[in-house]
Amino acid sequence: MYLGVVDGTPTDVDYPTQDDYSNALRVFGLFLIQNEKTNEEAIMFVFNKDVEDFTMDNYFYIERDIYASESITDELEKNSIMFVKGKYNIVYDETTKYYYALVKTILK
Repeated sequence: MYLGVVDGTPTDVDYPTQDDYSNALRVFGLFLIQNEKTNEEAIMFVFNKDVEDFTMDNYFYIERDIYASESITDELEKNSIMFVKGKYNIVYDETTKYYYALVKTILK
């Protein structure tokens, strides 16, 4: 998987429209989380049933350091967000029925 510009419009919709699918677009969520002990912040990617479109071998890969778009930084009230290149575990939550990947992030 090769990531380019991470962009999007905030929405509460879990599934893309048929036009989105035709254009190879999929929905994912981003959550800003904070460690209660260290106050360190990171981004958690959240996926629905389309998780296979974002993963390989049950991992979420970011193949190069990549900056989030202005729409994402504005929404999360940050000046810049960089997702760090890496291989990230995917965790499935039986309660929520969502898949999660905690991604190393540089936030300013």
